Amino acid sequence: MSFPAMGTLFYITLTCSDAAAARVYKAVSDEVRRIESLMSPYNEGSDVYILNSSGTPVKISDETYGILERSVKVSEESGGAFDITFVPLGELWDYKNKNFVPPSESAIKKFLPLVNYRNILFHGNGTVSFSRSGMKIGLGAIAKGYAVERAVKIMKEMNVVSGMADAGGNLKMLGAPRSVGVRHPREDSVICSVVMNGGESVSTSGDYERYVLYRGRRYHHILDPATGSPAEGFVSVSVICSDATAGDAYSTAVFVMGMERANVFLKKHPELAAILIDRSLTIYASASLKGRLAAHSEVVWLE
Repeated sequence: MSFPAMGTLFYITLTCSDAAAARVYKAVSDEVRRIESLMSPYNEGSDVYILNSSGTPVKISDETYGILERSVKVSEESGGAFDITFVPLGELWDYKNKNFVPPSESAIKKFLPLVNYRNILFHGNGTVSFSRSGMKIGLGAIAKGYAVERAVKIMKEMNVVSGMADAGGNLKMLGAPRSVGVRHPREDSVICSVVMNGGESVSTSGDYERYVLYRGRRYHHILDPATGSPAEGFVSVSVICSDATAGDAYSTAVFVMGMERANVFLKKHPELAAILIDRSLTIYASASLKGRLAAHSEVVWLE
């Protein structure tokens, strides 16, 4: 079953009676839309909208406050490769404009100082502010993973024994293992597949969902906070771990890092397994996935 939410189609798959499926569908869709109402930057009543619109400390829900704290933790761990304060730069890269032109270096430099997770101030008791005027946050690289995590929790509480939840490249399994395909970044096909165990999640970040071609060059939506321009190096990154919230954020962080930094980072985080695809479409994968990963081409294993 599916429903539109959080800028994508949210899918749930489960094995149960039709009557039970209808109850689970309602509970999950209600919960996902509740999360969207808190964390969407477009909903005028949301925590994110209110925070982005205010120049003073704002009281937000404990739930959103916790997601902001987790976001900053990932930023610290990743050396700033993940940063929810990217929004002022993101607004410069208007991919939906049919007359798209990349922003100038001077425009990027003007807004780059507004992108720094360290300038999110936590005052306790659910109160947050920014240390610089003009800052904005976006939770698009962590909130969908959180919604998937919550969806599977509800499914378990409602006695669903087998299924999965999927939101825009963020997926979590429940019950028996099953094979999940990783989309080919340049073709309408699967480039590899991995066997996912119950309780595991996979999040994929790629340059092929939201992008524009300008003078033969691909400009995608995943920005490097250090440069203000689309991250280079990878075309697809999938991260497998037990927590869909963390996986959502980590897949973005690793995508931004590029190969050298990503390899060092993954060695420090053995709880994460990754499938990395570079511009030559070479597949690199964590050694922990040996025996679980199937691909049509040779895989380079990361030890």
